[in-house]
Amino acid sequence: GNVFSAFYSTDGINWISVGPTQTVALNSTTLAGLAVTSHNTSALCTAAFSSVSIGNSPPPGAGIYSATDQAFLNDLEYREVLAFYNETSATTGLVPDNESANGGSPSPDSSIAALGFGLSALTIGDARGWLSHSTAYQRALTTINFLYNSGANNNGFFYHFLNETTGARYGSSEVSSVDTAELMAGVLNVAQYWAGTPLQTTALAMYNRVNWPWMQQSNGIFYGAWIPGSGFSGGYGDYSEASLLYLLALGSPTHPITEASWLAWSRTPVETYSGYTYVD
Repeated sequence: GNVFSAFYSTDGINWISVGPTQTVALNSTTLAGLAVTSHNTSALCTAAFSSVSIGNSPPPGAGIYSATDQAFLNDLEYREVLAFYNETSATTGLVPDNESANGGSPSPDSSIAALGFGLSALTIGDARGWLSHSTAYQRALTTINFLYNSGANNNGFFYHFLNETTGARYGSSEVSSVDTAELMAGVLNVAQYWAGTPLQTTALAMYNRVNWPWMQQSNGIFYGAWIPGSGFSGGYGDYSEASLLYLLALGSPTHPITEASWLAWSRTPVETYSGYTYVD
C-alpha cells in the first residue's frame, strides 16, 4: 500500500517504531533501499545487511543466519515460550517438571530450575509479541507472589521439587543450592524486565532473603543439598553450572559470600585444544 512505518533494531530481531506512519503516493514501479546513519561526526557508521526481502510476507530478521534458518529458530523459540506458558499452572505459576511432548499430562511436581527458565520465557514472549504485555506480566506476578509466600524453602533456598498446587515440598526432595540459583536467575530476570512494579519488589525480596553462607562448607565450597533430619551433603567444588550459584551469592546485597569462596572451587583439569585453553 501507500502507508509506511519505520523501525530500528540493535539486534535484527526486536524492532522499535520511529515516529508516526507516513502516507506516500507510489508509482507501480518503486525502488526501495536501506540507510545507515551516524551520530558520530568523526567516524562513519557501517552496517551489513542480509536476508533482506521486499514483499507481503518478508522473513524474520537477518543476522548471520539465512532466512530459512532464522524462520526455524523463530518458530522454535515461539513453541518453547508457548510450552512454558501453556503447561504452567495458571493458579500458582509453577512449571511442571515434565509433561507430554505433545502437550498436556503435566507432572504434579514442579522443578524450581525449570521455573527459572519459565520466568525468563515470559520476558521473551512479551518482548517478541507472542504474549500480550498484561498476560506475560500477570503470569510472572502470580508466579513470584505464590512462590514467595507459599514455596517451601529453608533460609531462602527452595526444595528442588514443589507440589505444583500447594507449593509444599514434593516427596523427599532436597533443598537444592544450584537449582535455587537457576531459579533466582529467572527471578532477577523478571525483576529487571518489569522494573518499578510490585513484581520487582517481591522478586528482589525473594532474592535478598537467600542466606547464601548457610549452604557453604567452611572452605567456601557450596554444599549440593540439605535434607531435614540428615543435614548437608554433596558439594560443588569443580567447574560446572554452579558458577552461577557463586556469582549470584557474591552479588547478594543482604547475605553475600566472600571473594575467597569464588576462588575455592577447582580450576582443574585444564584442557588445551586448537590454541584455546579452558577449564574442563
